Amino acid sequence: MTTPHTNTDATPDPNSDANTAPRDEPSGHPLVVAETNRLLLRRINIDDFDFFAALFADAKVMQFSLGVRTHEQTREWIERATIAYEAHEYGPWCILRKSDGVAIGSCGLLDQTVDGTPEAEIGYRLAEPFWGQGFAPEAAA
Repeated sequence: MTTPHTNTDATPDPNSDANTAPRDEPSGHPLVVAETNRLLLRRINIDDFDFFAALFADAKVMQFSLGVRTHEQTREWIERATIAYEAHEYGPWCILRKSDGVAIGSCGLLDQTVDGTPEAEIGYRLAEPFWGQGFAPEAAA
């Protein structure tokens, strides 16, 4: 497992080893839930806090969402993801670039209510250095 890092920049550093997230839980159970040619998707856990705190603090990344999020809101989001995995076996997944294990964003199913009807929606959010490379549709597929 990697040591959690503190990233004070608003955008995660795509070249930092600190963005490399663990592939297995401490219990040894695999976290990876999906794999593509270039990506791994796995459960989000508290070890991802620094990466997601930086991602959610980036105004450009969050401009079409709920706006920038505080550290407390990021921690709550991670907790809700964990609850979603237990309740539904789905939720937001951490997207890792397979070539180096660097965390680049999140993608997954989110519960929404549309016109009073509960529905699942695909949502994604990528760190800006990874925009325009086809990662979002690849992760969502």
